[in-house]
Amino acid sequence: MPFLFFGLFAIDILLAVCEAGPKGNKKHYAIAKTLLLPLLFLACAAIRKNPPLLPFLSLFFGWLGDICLLKKKQKKLFLAGMLFFAAGHIAYSIACLRICGTATLQTDVLSGLFFLIYIVLLILGKPRLTLLRGKLSAAATVYGLILAFFGFSAARCCLSCRTLPAAAVLVGSLLFIFSDSLLSVQAFRQKTPHGNMFVIGSYALAQACISAGLILLY
Repeated sequence: MPFLFFGLFAIDILLAVCEAGPKGNKKHYAIAKTLLLPLLFLACAAIRKNPPLLPFLSLFFGWLGDICLLKKKQKKLFLAGMLFFAAGHIAYSIACLRICGTATLQTDVLSGLFFLIYIVLLILGKPRLTLLRGKLSAAATVYGLILAFFGFSAARCCLSCRTLPAAAVLVGSLLFIFSDSLLSVQAFRQKTPHGNMFVIGSYALAQACISAGLILLY
C-alpha cells in the first residue's frame, strides 16, 4: 500500500513541476500542489503501524502553508504561510531531537557549525531581498532562524543515529533550505523562468525525505 501512495505522490510531483514552468497552467499547478502533502501523508501512514504523530503534524502544517502560498502576493496570506511552515519545522525539530537523545560533544559541535553556516548565509542574503519590509522582514528573519535550528536538529539526528533514514532527514533539511532560499529569490528579487520548477521539486522531495525518514527512525 505505501508503494501505491508514493507512486501517486511521485506522479503528482512531476505534474506540479511541469505546471510550475513558464508554459504551465496556474490552475493545474494549484491542484497538483494542493494534493502533494495529502498523498505523502497517506504514503507515510502506510509505512508502519502506530506511526509517530509529529511528522504528520508537520505535514499538516506544511499543507496549510501550501494553501496560503498559492496566494503569496497577498501579504497576510504569505505571513500566515510562513507561520504554518515555521510550526512544521518546529515539529520536525522536536522529532529529530527526541530520536537522537543525548549526543556527544563532537556531534553537537559539528551540528552547531551547520547552524552557524546557515545563519551566515541568512545574514548575507537578506539585504539582497530588497522588497522585504516591516513585519514581513521580521517574520522572514524568525522563520530563517527556525529553519536553521531544524538544520541543526537534522544534522544532530544524522550524526547520532548514523543510519540511512537519518541521512534522508538531513538531506531533506538541506533540500528545504535550498527550496526556501530559491523561493525567496523568486518572490523578492529576480524571478527566473524555470525557478519555480526547482522550488516545488526540491520542496516535495524535502518533505518526503524528512517525514519518511523520521517515521522509519521511530
